[in-house]
Amino acid sequence: MSTKVHSIISKGSQGTIVDIECHLSNNLPTIIIIGSANKAVDESKEKIRGAFAASRIMLPRKRVTVNLAPADVPKADSGVDHDKLLIQAADPDQDQAARDRIIKARRRQLRRFGNSKKLNADMSSQDIRQSAALSAPAKLFLNDSAQRLNLSARAYMRVIKVARTIADLDGSRVITAPHMANAIRYRLDTVK
Repeated sequence: MSTKVHSIISKGSQGTIVDIECHLSNNLPTIIIIGSANKAVDESKEKIRGAFAASRIMLPRKRVTVNLAPADVPKADSGVDHDKLLIQAADPDQDQAARDRIIKARRRQLRRFGNSKKLNADMSSQDIRQSAALSAPAKLFLNDSAQRLNLSARAYMRVIKVARTIADLDGSRVITAPHMANAIRYRLDTVK
């Protein structure tokens, strides 16, 4: 039994789509991660076991093989301490900073659309062509990703709208490759 999903590794202004394939087989029970994973990714096997134990779900008594492709691209963990995310108290300064970024992004959209109540999500195809402002690396990354992920024309345009919003939140006039990688990552998360 195999399952395949996609993810993205972003490094600097570049991003790489990673195919993640999980296969269960009737061998000795173990978890194996292959495909140039670093020690932090390899240690995620223990996190998987812990998650199953905490949820009181039996880990399958099978061999679980996780293949990360392409194998020649180094994979590393996200650098996020997920346990701390749940126990940190809300920081009012961070809340205010996020609020300020959202207000500034909304003002950029108001200027872009002539003070109408239009949002990036409401952009037509013509609006996207006129004002999305994709950098060349972002466009190249989007086209490569769209081909590999078999995105429809509608999904392609929706990714650009999300990337435009991410760029606005970042205070950027143009959509860069990292903005596009994040937008595609959100797209992958919504189709799982």
